[in-house]
Amino acid sequence: MARLTIQKGYPEIIEQLRLANKKVALVTRNSQKAMDKFFEETATEPGLFDVVFSRSFPLVKPNPAILQHIAELWKLSPNDILMVGDSYSNDIVCANEAGCLSCLLMNEKNRQYASKCDLAVDSLNQLQAKLLPTTQKH
Repeated sequence: MARLTIQKGYPEIIEQLRLANKKVALVTRNSQKAMDKFFEETATEPGLFDVVFSRSFPLVKPNPAILQHIAELWKLSPNDILMVGDSYSNDIVCANEAGCLSCLLMNEKNRQYASKCDLAVDSLNQLQAKLLPTTQKH
């Protein structure tokens, strides 16, 4: 199994989104075993997310139907959903084709795709500052 990398700012942004009564989904191409490891290493309860879809679900990124399915579950328009990810080919393409907003979590390997999404950030902390500016600690 590949090394699991937890993004800096992960627990804070999830906590603040939940406090702001925002719906949160976890959509991944990882296996259930990798997801179990993620939940264990982050001390996150799966119930913190409104929905969790791994590669065992019939719809998998970059198929845009996965995000359209979430929009239907939540009774939202796809353009009311923001997909955040670090993979252009899996996350950003999926969001763009589904009609969702897209946010690239940039790194040294994907920075060239910043212009292909609605928002590009260097960290989840930066995204939190943009989405939830009043929750930032001073």
